[in-house]
Amino acid sequence: MVLVYGITLAVSLILLGICLWVDKKRDIFLLLMFVFVCICNAGYLGLSLSRTLNTALFFNAMAYLGNVFLPFFVLMMVMELSECACPVWLKRVLIFFNCIVFAIVSSGGWLIIYYREVSLEIVDGTARLLKVYGPLHVLYKFFLIGYFAAMLAVIFVSAGKKKAGSAKQTTFLALVVLGNIALWLVENLTGTDFEFVTISYLMSEGLILMLYGIVHDHEAVAAPVMPEPAVEEKVPETRGKPLTRQQLQQLLTDWPAPGTLSQRELEVLRLILERHKRREIAEMMFVTESTIKKHTANIFKKLEVSNREELFRLAEEQYFA
Repeated sequence: MVLVYGITLAVSLILLGICLWVDKKRDIFLLLMFVFVCICNAGYLGLSLSRTLNTALFFNAMAYLGNVFLPFFVLMMVMELSECACPVWLKRVLIFFNCIVFAIVSSGGWLIIYYREVSLEIVDGTARLLKVYGPLHVLYKFFLIGYFAAMLAVIFVSAGKKKAGSAKQTTFLALVVLGNIALWLVENLTGTDFEFVTISYLMSEGLILMLYGIVHDHEAVAAPVMPEPAVEEKVPETRGKPLTRQQLQQLLTDWPAPGTLSQRELEVLRLILERHKRREIAEMMFVTESTIKKHTANIFKKLEVSNREELFRLAEEQYFA
C-alpha cells in the first residue's frame, strides 16, 4: 500500500499543477481544495512509512487535516458553481466548527475522546494504527454526512431553480458528491485498511477540472440576451464623483439587484462600476472581450438599463437614496 499512497500523492501534485495552470483567476477555494488533497495524501503516505507511534500519530493528524477541511472547500465550490451565495457569517461558523472537529480527531495519543487506545502495527513494511475508538468517534461520521447532505441539497435546489449554468454542470456536481459518498460507504462497510478517500479525492479533482472546462465552454457559446452598444470604450461622465471602492462594496452588499446576477456577472458589474473598460476587464478576468460583452449585455438586461451611463446613474441613485 505504500506504493499506492505514493502514486496518489504524485497524482495529486500533478493535478495541483494542472489547477494552477487552468485556473488563471486563482479561485481560493479551488486552490485550497487541491492543496489539502496533497496534504491528506502526504499524511497517508507518511503514516504508512512510520516506524514509531508518535510519528504515525503526527501523519495521521496531517491526513485528518485534509479530511476535515476538504468537505468545506468542496461545499464552497459546489455553492459557487451552483450560483448560490454563502453568507460570510456562515463561512466563519463552518470554519470554526471544522477547527473543533479537527482538534477532536487529532487528539489521539494524548486524549481518549477520539481514540480510547491506539498502537502501531507494521505488516509487510506498511505501518497502520490499531485503534479502539472513543466516545466522540461517531462525531466525525455525522460531520461528513452533514456536509454530504448540504452539498446534495445545494445541487438539487439550484437544479430546481435552474440556477446552475447547464445540465452538464449540475450532473457533474452530483457525480462529484455521489462518488465521494459511494467510496466512503465502501470503506466503512468493508472494513478495509486502505483509505479509499485518497481515490475519491483524485476523482473529485478530475471531475471539477472537467467541470471548469464545461463552464468555460458554456460561457463562450452563451448568446447575449440583448446587444451591447457598439461604443463602450468611452467611460461616460455622471453627475457625481465615482463611488469609492468602499462605497461600491457597500452598494453591492445592500443592493437587491446583485441577487439576480451570477457570480461572474457580479464580478463584471463591480469592475464596470469601478470605471474599467471592457478590454481592461477582460485582461483582469483572463477572458476574451467577447465574453465580457456577453456578461455585460446580461447585466444590462437584468438591471433594466441600456448603457453604462444609465447603470452609473442607477448605482448612484441606489447608493445615495
